[in-house]
Amino acid sequence: GSQSRSRSCNNPAPKYGGKACVGSATDSRACNTQNCPIDGKWGAYGAYSKCSKDCGGGSQSRSRSCNNPAPKYGGKACVGSATDSRACNTQNCPINGKWGSWSGYGSCNKKCGTGSQTRTRSCNNPSPKYNGASCSGSSQQSRNCNTHSCYSGYMEFKTCEGSSRNVDCGSGKVIKLQDYFWGRTSKSYCRSGVDWFWSTSCRGGHGRIANRCHNRQSCKLEANNSWMNDDPCWGTPKYAWVKYRCYQSPY
Repeated sequence: GSQSRSRSCNNPAPKYGGKACVGSATDSRACNTQNCPIDGKWGAYGAYSKCSKDCGGGSQSRSRSCNNPAPKYGGKACVGSATDSRACNTQNCPINGKWGSWSGYGSCNKKCGTGSQTRTRSCNNPSPKYNGASCSGSSQQSRNCNTHSCYSGYMEFKTCEGSSRNVDCGSGKVIKLQDYFWGRTSKSYCRSGVDWFWSTSCRGGHGRIANRCHNRQSCKLEANNSWMNDDPCWGTPKYAWVKYRCYQSPY
């Protein structure tokens, strides 16, 4: 800036035709020559940074500088923050599925003769969400069960003519006949009287024995021609012979 001062031509003032004072009545000089303070102002924000997370809610920031203009000569700094943040990638993160625990094995599908039983698991620990991958592998697992044979060992019996015999395999089992007849194939069994005229090659009664016993839980055999509805060797004392085993149904 500048400042001035003045003087008067009065010491003494010119009189009686005297000359006026020579020179300027004012004098000036520079003042406050220091620069004026420049307060800072914010420049434009830069681009946002990369998001801190790919999903699930991250943040990104941008910055600006106090350079438009920068503060100088004792000017004030910019008011406010040099950085600005915002949320980004707020979508849920994919959750890949994981298997839960196996269940217990279910019941065997056969009672004997090698069946199978199955256990299961669910893809729920956690379940896949938000386009996450499903569980890999099978949701079921099987193993063999009840591997024992459905058949018991073979049993046989002979019942002499005039008597009877009960056969019972018990609950859940049935009689499976392998061989059987009503007649005589040997002189050693059910001997009665003179045997020189006996036939040892007569086999009958097959239909009646099969109808009454095969695939049944129990049956009663009557060793006589009337019950058998057959007399394969007239005059020869006969016996009923049955070879069978008990079979447990696998289903």
